[in-house]
Amino acid sequence: MLETKNKFNKKKGIQRFHAVQSFKNGELDAKTAHEIGVRLAEGMWGGRFEVVVSTHLNTDNLHNHFVINSVSFKDEKKYYSNLTNTALLRKTSDELCEEYGLSVSQEKTCKSEINFENSIKNLCKKQIIINLQKRMWIMLLYMLLHQ
Repeated sequence: MLETKNKFNKKKGIQRFHAVQSFKNGELDAKTAHEIGVRLAEGMWGGRFEVVVSTHLNTDNLHNHFVINSVSFKDEKKYYSNLTNTALLRKTSDELCEEYGLSVSQEKTCKSEINFENSIKNLCKKQIIINLQKRMWIMLLYMLLHQ
């Protein structure tokens, strides 16, 4: 990971990101947990970012830790951990767990009816509106400049 940062002279700012994938107690063995973790890492970051997958056996439930390099070895761009990437991580993890016949966490809605899925939908709607507003300003400027 340090070689990638040195190669592209990207040693400042966030150095790495951390994610965790947990499994229901007793549903699988360590080998399968690690296999799922490696597949998740390959699917999420494998084509662009270096990732360390560590399967922990030291608690009541098996879980994977992921350490993701913040700099891409492919194009030197930085990875950003945001709600969109977090939602993709959860979706990808859930799909893998279902493929292996494992249970997945069910979304719980709180009193305000805000949950992870709804917050992502709202964020996406806001982002679409912002993008449309930007495009409208660009079109307006273009029209003013080319009258």
